[in-house]
Amino acid sequence: MPALLHHLFRPSIKPAARSRSLEQRIEEKGALPVEEVVALVRDVARALAPYHAHGVAHGDLKASQVEMRDEGVELHGFGTAISTTTRTGTDVLRGTPHYLAPEVIVSGSATPAADLYALGALAYFAATGRHAFEGSNPIEICEGHLYQRPPSLTGAPEWFAWLVEALLDKDPARRPTAIELTPRHAA
Repeated sequence: MPALLHHLFRPSIKPAARSRSLEQRIEEKGALPVEEVVALVRDVARALAPYHAHGVAHGDLKASQVEMRDEGVELHGFGTAISTTTRTGTDVLRGTPHYLAPEVIVSGSATPAADLYALGALAYFAATGRHAFEGSNPIEICEGHLYQRPPSLTGAPEWFAWLVEALLDKDPARRPTAIELTPRHAA
């Protein structure tokens, strides 16, 4: 496993390409069309799947760490990635409040299922330009994740609203996995 992790986490230098974070894209132009959000969900799930297969969760998936490139998305922030068998041992909550899964708020444990919840929060943000749960401070935002349903995706196709709601399910066992969101025929 250490050799695999070294391969997965080795730094890479890539030529500059036209890109910006999802957060920057939403700030500049507003919400994405549903078709683009679906492609975003697919691409992020595809990027997460090999990590999840080896028990590694990103742990802080958010719009500022999804780089939108001409050829797809690239995830950043894997420096905070943690093995799902390791706890931080602190009382400090790790992650960004707008993207925290309920189980991370309660236990502090980041898992692949928590990454998929964050992907649902990311999809909601991309489709609406707003976060699923808002508040004047991190505690209010976290209470939304724990106790509220996200506002409905008015005007979105029913199947898309179902996908986002499934990703934002409070029960991690009911969320789809990264591999389930990745088409089998994709390279």
